[in-house]
Amino acid sequence: MKLTASIFSLLAGVLVGAVALGGYWYWQHDTTEVWVAMHTLQSDNGIVVPKGTKLVLKRWMPEGFAALELAINVEGETLDQFQRDTEQESFLRIPYFVYAGDE
Repeated sequence: MKLTASIFSLLAGVLVGAVALGGYWYWQHDTTEVWVAMHTLQSDNGIVVPKGTKLVLKRWMPEGFAALELAINVEGETLDQFQRDTEQESFLRIPYFVYAGDE
């Protein structure tokens, strides 16, 4: 009787884990909206987003603009070219607004 209860508990745990993992995978790996810059864009700070750059829509902001993400990979000796700081708030965003530049 104890062996049957143990096997049932094990199978129930595996089933619940599989359902939870499947749900997590489904909700985290839904579709992603990708935006492609049709023109070269530039910010007031001089940041240039070349034509054809792909950006991922993070979310629409209530103020009426879209927050897009751009992933930049840095490796090797280039890592030493950055000054690194730590900020207190984990949801820190550093926004840059871009405008159509000269092509």
